[in-house]
Amino acid sequence: FTNPSVVSPGVYNLGAVIDPNNAVADSDEYNNQAIEPVSPDGTDAILDWNSVFLNASETQGKLDAANGVTLTEDTVPGEAPPIQAHDAAILSIAQYEAINAISAINGGESPYLDGSITPPEGASAEAAAVGAAYQVLTTLFPEQAATFELQRQESLAEINDSESAESSGFDFGVQVANN
Repeated sequence: FTNPSVVSPGVYNLGAVIDPNNAVADSDEYNNQAIEPVSPDGTDAILDWNSVFLNASETQGKLDAANGVTLTEDTVPGEAPPIQAHDAAILSIAQYEAINAISAINGGESPYLDGSITPPEGASAEAAAVGAAYQVLTTLFPEQAATFELQRQESLAEINDSESAESSGFDFGVQVANN
């Protein structure tokens, strides 16, 4: 998969639908579509999950519209730009803190965490970024949790750390996001 220069790096969902009107009879009419997350070369957990966030923010507007949410004095379908910026900041700070706290073991600093949580020795920083992003997005957009679970699996599969490093890193990222 080659990333064209006009597309921002990150993760995208590649979808295919075969026989959308079920014109061809087969034994399972529900297996005519597939969706697979793809991440072109040159991306990392931060770029991937930023794309996931932008897609989730857009999708929320479509979900809200499908559920009858309309623009009124009290409701806005999807995410209004100030809310989207706020949510993007929450995502970025959680990932930053998770990675920084793991780097602090090696002499770095984690300026915002108050020391109440510390990363386990050997935790994967990239898995921590995945854990933080996963927790933030499932909290902000609970209706899309299944999509985030697929991305979590894809992101962790791309990390080349040990299983224990990934697991402890992911769990630590979730803990940071909840802090």
